[in-house]
Amino acid sequence: MISIIKALTQAADRFPGKPAILFGRSALPYGELLRHCNALAGFLLQSGLRKGDTVAVLLRKTPEAIVSFLGVAIAGGVPFSVDYNQTPERIRMVLDITQPSALIVDSGFLDLLPPPVRSGGEGRTVIVVGPRQAGGHPWDDIISRAWPPAQDVQIQADDAFYLNFTSGSTGAPKAAMATYDNIYWNARSAIETLGLNHEDVHLCMFPIFGHPHEIFARSIYLGSTIVLVDSVSPRAVTSAITEHNVTCLMATASIYASLLRFCEGHAMNLGSLRLVENGGMRASRSLLREFKERIGVPIVTVWGSTETTGIALAADKTTESSCLGKMCRYYEVRLMAEDDRECNVGEIGELAIRGPAVCRAYYRNPEQTAQHMRGGWFYSGDLARRDADGCFHFVGRRDGMLKVKGLKVFPAEIEEVLEGHPAIDAVAVVPAHDARRGEVPKAVLVLKPGKTLTETDVRRYCEEHLPSYKVPRLVEFVAKLPQSQAGKVLYRQLAAGKDTLKPD
Repeated sequence: MISIIKALTQAADRFPGKPAILFGRSALPYGELLRHCNALAGFLLQSGLRKGDTVAVLLRKTPEAIVSFLGVAIAGGVPFSVDYNQTPERIRMVLDITQPSALIVDSGFLDLLPPPVRSGGEGRTVIVVGPRQAGGHPWDDIISRAWPPAQDVQIQADDAFYLNFTSGSTGAPKAAMATYDNIYWNARSAIETLGLNHEDVHLCMFPIFGHPHEIFARSIYLGSTIVLVDSVSPRAVTSAITEHNVTCLMATASIYASLLRFCEGHAMNLGSLRLVENGGMRASRSLLREFKERIGVPIVTVWGSTETTGIALAADKTTESSCLGKMCRYYEVRLMAEDDRECNVGEIGELAIRGPAVCRAYYRNPEQTAQHMRGGWFYSGDLARRDADGCFHFVGRRDGMLKVKGLKVFPAEIEEVLEGHPAIDAVAVVPAHDARRGEVPKAVLVLKPGKTLTETDVRRYCEEHLPSYKVPRLVEFVAKLPQSQAGKVLYRQLAAGKDTLKPD
């Protein structure tokens, strides 16, 4: 196992002047990146950080965020990113769980912190990125100074590199513990499975608090270049691709759909792209087909989770279907039935994953660890079926499955049918309540520009392709589906105000 710290040192030795990070019009070479990381580590150690202490990071997707993760690691600390879109109350919950010794905060996010924390109280060190603030140590002052070199903290393979909080918006937050071993094996798996090399230029559209290592781990292990864009607007994405000759792009299906719409009215040359990954949400067949035809490169569907520290399944580049992909190298994946037996081909079961890249525990949460990580396997809560070729097809979330008249209904199945309608641009299916029938499907639709449909039109179309109990009982038309910063559809938000249908 080569730790990511060792990989950074090796990259700085081999390519000291090569851009490690491109951000706007600025470039941070590998040599400078390592110097910044060492400076931050030296300051933290001088401030009393001990091996295993946690450090909160409230930053946008900027070079300072990458330096924070790596600098904290060099000092032996355990960084974790905080979602600044959360309420102050939920952020307080995260801080109560982790009890960080230090916080690295964008000056614009200080008001999200509890007053005693933001002022440097409770024995915590607060580093502020941006305009100077009372009670905080200025980032620029720290990075510009020559601190005593950090001594080797003897990192072990099973030491936690960082904590990654799951994206769930309800219930108590839980953080997967990603070890150095996990990060190494996931990066190695992705590099070998996808054929990455040191000449690649990577653009990952996930937020820093989503899957942070996917933003920088692959490139650091390769000695290649990261492009950071803290916006999912199609103009910002296309500009970054063309300006920096991006070769590898990771985003969600909704971002790719936005890119296609944007390119209709703009002359864009995205010819530098050679690998386009779709993760986080299912892409429709029509999107996969149209993107390949118009952009000239196929979208590769991948699947992974917080707990698998990145992609564990990857589809073939020629696949234009609902296939999530086949097992990536160094991962084992199986489908488990409700009676704890492994599913046969064609059966629907829960995705269970194991391997050296899979997290083994949630931080200070033995209950959730016991529930989801059993016998060396991580039980994902995602339901899928496997075909005879070994490809896994997503069916839905276990907690998103509907029971209609006692029969199982998976929203993804209905969504895939509706995505085939020529007037529909985007769709999400969520549960609604019928006073007589109980739980029923509700379709929330975005129509293509200039197109019109009625609820009756939608139901008749579904009746041609689905059994009657799977036909949406309620149809709602909206201008846009609610999305996270990464472009994922916020199903819980759509389902929060469940509609109740009165008896016919």
